[in-house]
Amino acid sequence: FCFSAYTGLRFSDVVRITPEMVKGDCLYITTKKTEDALEVYLLPEAKELLAKYNNSFKGLRTNQGENKGVKRIARLAGIDEPVNITEYFGDKKIDKTVPKHTVLTFHSAKKTNITLALKNGARPETVSAQVGNTMRTMKPYISITYQDKKEELTKAFKNIKKAASKLQVA
Repeated sequence: FCFSAYTGLRFSDVVRITPEMVKGDCLYITTKKTEDALEVYLLPEAKELLAKYNNSFKGLRTNQGENKGVKRIARLAGIDEPVNITEYFGDKKIDKTVPKHTVLTFHSAKKTNITLALKNGARPETVSAQVGNTMRTMKPYISITYQDKKEELTKAFKNIKKAASKLQVA
C-alpha cells in the first residue's frame, strides 16, 4: 500500500514487479490495465520499500485480501473520521455516513499519490505520466478539500483586493 502511495501504481502492477524492472531510481513496467510502458520515478521511500522486499512484491495476497488488510490497519490507526458515501442497489440510491477506514482500499493509495503530488506543486502532466493515466481519467482522483478552497480563494481575493486598492490610489 505504501509503495503504491509513493508511486501511484495499481495493485495489479505492484504485484508484477520483478528485480529486472528496477534500474537505479527508475522502475520500467508495462501496466496490466492499459498496457502503457511507464518509466516510474522511485522516490527514496519507494526504493527503500522495494529493497526491503528484494525488488518484488510477489508475496502479496489478492487485491481483495490486501483491501481487508488496508481496512484493518486503518481502523487500528484510528482513521475513523466520518465520510459520506452513496451506494446504489438497482435503481435505489442510499446516502450514508461511515467511518473512513471502511472505505479505504489499495486503490486509495493511487488517489493519495495523485492528490498529494498535485497539491504540492507537481504539474498535472508530470503526475499523469508517472501514474499512467490520461488527464481525463486522472480527474476523479483529484481531491480538493474545503481547506484547500478556503486557503486558495482567500489568497486569490487578497491579491485582487491589493490590486484594486492600487488602482484607486492612481
